[in-house]
Amino acid sequence: MHTLSSLTDLLLSSVFASVNNLYHREPQKRVIDRQHARLYNAVTGKLPEQARKAAADHIASVCANLREIEQEEQRLVRATLRLEGWE
Repeated sequence: MHTLSSLTDLLLSSVFASVNNLYHREPQKRVIDRQHARLYNAVTGKLPEQARKAAADHIASVCANLREIEQEEQRLVRATLRLEGWE
């Protein structure tokens, strides 16, 4: 039970991090909204294979976007360090 609770907490913190990092960026927000609509329609339409694919595509997309943001932040840190004379 403790393990499941920890996994739930981890999943929720991951979702919150995704929302904080992606949802305020308009292009990503539009993509996420379309993905959510696709998933919702598949679930309510009782189309399990389409729902599975929509969920997998959504998760892969969010992961890719978060990796891109992380790389962007790392580039900014390196650029700032170079400007400050650190190399």
